[in-house]
Amino acid sequence: MELKELVPPPEVCAKIPIGEFKDSFAVYLVTAVNMDKPLDISKQSFELMPRGTAERLLNSGCEAQVLRAICPAPTLQEIMAELPALSEVFWSDFNDGSKLWMVANSNYESNPNTAALEQWLFEKGYNKL
Repeated sequence: MELKELVPPPEVCAKIPIGEFKDSFAVYLVTAVNMDKPLDISKQSFELMPRGTAERLLNSGCEAQVLRAICPAPTLQEIMAELPALSEVFWSDFNDGSKLWMVANSNYESNPNTAALEQWLFEKGYNKL
């Protein structure tokens, strides 16, 4: 299994406020592609990697001219540890063979990690479902 299968996609992880999931195993190393619009998510590139690798890269000073930041990419286990104790991951199988996931009141998602993070954002008041 690849790391990208264990975490939500970057557009969902980008909603995580600074300071949350600061010990997540994985992160997206975010690079501003357009320095005129560094906060525009469509103008950024995301590279998924273990947190230790990203921190070493940021601290190396090799590319001091490039605007880079770390965005946490928590695994399902890390997200579920932050949700209320009775939260569960549910899935539904559909006739077309697809499986969609949800956690508590989250929307159905094709990825259980995304469903869990959407629910966490909702619980914390950062995202309205």
